[in-house]
Amino acid sequence: TGPRAPQALLTPQQAAQQVLAKVGPTTAVSVDTNAMVAGQPAYQLVLAPKDHRSLVGSVLIAIDAANGLPLRVQVLARGASSPAISVGYTSISFGMPPAAQTSFTPPPGATVTTVNPAAVKDRGRQDSAPAVTTIGTGWLTVVDLPSSALTSAGQAPVQAAGAPDDSARVLRLLLGSASPVHGAWGSGRLLRTALVSVLMTDTGRTFAGAVQPSVLYAAALHAAAAQHR
Repeated sequence: TGPRAPQALLTPQQAAQQVLAKVGPTTAVSVDTNAMVAGQPAYQLVLAPKDHRSLVGSVLIAIDAANGLPLRVQVLARGASSPAISVGYTSISFGMPPAAQTSFTPPPGATVTTVNPAAVKDRGRQDSAPAVTTIGTGWLTVVDLPSSALTSAGQAPVQAAGAPDDSARVLRLLLGSASPVHGAWGSGRLLRTALVSVLMTDTGRTFAGAVQPSVLYAAALHAAAAQHR
């Protein structure tokens, strides 16, 4: 397989779109006090899952009061007072940037080639990725990963973070800190954080989500039943 492309950073707008896609009957929506974000006055939209099985307590979306642009998205774990995840601008300007910031002068002797973005936007990685499926909907969505996904994670080439086996080393550390669990779905190991639960079964599958372990157990049971149909 070839080198992995670096993950693009998520903008506040993209993060807000992902969260707002979950809005429905299972979400309580309210407006919090106004705040100053990135030097701009903003109002805060609060989304809170109604189902207590979600580990997400609330999501705060700060929206620019004048332009309607999401400036910051904060995710708080259930019962927490500070965000576990925060994506936002530190400063922003809505004025027209100087032409000098967007102009480009090629160096002498350089060849400039114009590329059609539509021809390359869907290329992505050329190698086949392990199949990933989801179980459930909304805030209770669980990701179902086959064992090959974890194997490939440990085979990643050198990244800026360090040695080639960084992913494998992290995976071994996580497995070492997980607790043994078993039930009607089978047996495996459970890793819990304030915002994410991960179930690694002895059959080689991994279930993960921002949910209580009981939701992962139900997903594992569902996957096992589907496999034997």
